[in-house]
Parts: sequence; C-alpha cells; structure tokens
Amino acid sequence: MFEGIVGALTALLIIAGPIAVTCAKVVDFIRNLADPSKKFPSWVWNLVAMVIGLGIALLWGVNLLEPVVASIPTLADKAGTQDVMGQVLTGLLIGGMAGFWHDKMAQWAAAHKTLPPPTA
Repeated sequence: MFEGIVGALTALLIIAGPIAVTCAKVVDFIRNLADPSKKFPSWVWNLVAMVIGLGIALLWGVNLLEPVVASIPTLADKAGTQDVMGQVLTGLLIGGMAGFWHDKMAQWAAAHKTLPPPTA
C-alpha cells in the first residue's frame, strides 16, 4: 500500500535536493554581494531562498508534489496540486530545503577547518 507513496517521496527528495543546493548557493552568492558585513537579519536570507525557490518552480514549471499527492489514494482525485498551486508548494519546499542545505554545508565546512593538516 505504501510502496507508491515511498517511491514518490524518495523521487521528490532525490530531485529536489540538487535544486535546493543550487538555490542555497545562489542565496549565498547574493548574500556575499549584498551584505558582506552580515548586517541583515537571517530571516531576510530565508525569504530570499523562498523567492528563488518559487522562481525556479514557476519559471520552469517544476511540480514535484503532484506525483506524491497522486500516490495517496485519499488525495488522488482531489484538485489543488496539479497546476500552479503544486508549483508554488514545490517552490516553497525547495526554498525550505535550501536553508537546510546551507546549514549542513556550513557545518561540514566548520568541521573541515578543525581537522588537523594531513601528514606525509
């Protein structure tokens, strides 16, 4: 019963992951240009990530939620995620995931800086 749902969610994460990393890197680029002294509050960059995620989903017509909703029998015949609403929700998902990936990459970079130098 859950095979279709798990498959759709797995596909969503596999496809949305690289898009969210790209979104995070675009936000980092904008942040480095617009706020090198880091004076803007963090919510500004969360909002920028959401806007970029929405832009990606709407401009390229990315709708990753439609297969997930279609795989749930109770929701399969419900309207709402087949068109623009699915793209908007996908964009918000991408923007939210971008924040996660930004934090994860910062954590990896900090851990890398604390490693001792390699010995020959």
